[in-house]
Amino acid sequence: MKSEWSLRNKYFWFAIIALAFLPVYIGRAQAQRIPDSHSFLLRLSPSIDTTALNISYYMTGSFGGFGGFVRTKPNVRDYVIETSYENRPAQTLKIIIYCPGYGLKLIDVSSLADSSSRSASVELEPLPSISLSGKIVSPEGRNRKYFKMDVEYLAFWVHEFFGIADGMVASFKVASADVKQDGVFSVAVPDFARDPAIASFKEKGAFTLRARDPKTGNAAYTLESADRPGRDAKLGVAAKYDELLLQAKPVQLSQ
Repeated sequence: MKSEWSLRNKYFWFAIIALAFLPVYIGRAQAQRIPDSHSFLLRLSPSIDTTALNISYYMTGSFGGFGGFVRTKPNVRDYVIETSYENRPAQTLKIIIYCPGYGLKLIDVSSLADSSSRSASVELEPLPSISLSGKIVSPEGRNRKYFKMDVEYLAFWVHEFFGIADGMVASFKVASADVKQDGVFSVAVPDFARDPAIASFKEKGAFTLRARDPKTGNAAYTLESADRPGRDAKLGVAAKYDELLLQAKPVQLSQ
């Protein structure tokens, strides 16, 4: 009888201990969960401010090639990319990550066949900025009005990275600045000339400048180089820039 009670008591305490550790095992299983066979998990460092995070990708498979971008949200650091197209799995995946204040991050997955290659923990390296400054000359006879200038980066090297001959050029806004009443402006842009992520590419990309009405968000003027009329204000990536003189022309609205 004593032996039977002792055995029951032993099983009782074993059950209690097992229940106590059950949440720990469940938590580990959830934390170590890997994406399914048709997805790729990006996990960004908690120290990164993801307010203006930009993620684009290109994948290949029996379907040929397909590219897109990920819809990002502030304070969200885990993102899943679906690695299939028209129900056909991708074989390779290339990802471009940009976040203001940091250098570009390029991820190249040559084979998605192995489940261990279906996730990546991402750390971004800080990147210094350089100054773009100058003056915008408004058309004669037009009243000056307050507007903002946006700077977008055109990543011409994307074709080389993705291994494609043509297609859309990836672009993202990197800076924005107020333009004063006298047309003077100054804005800090990423120093991509010193970004090691794109050092090996033939094309380093370019900055393009656009003017918009801050209230409506609509284009206010097209900006052209004052010494090269008819050409958009576009600057190749460089280590530094001279003072710019830009000509603002009214946007022609379609009838």
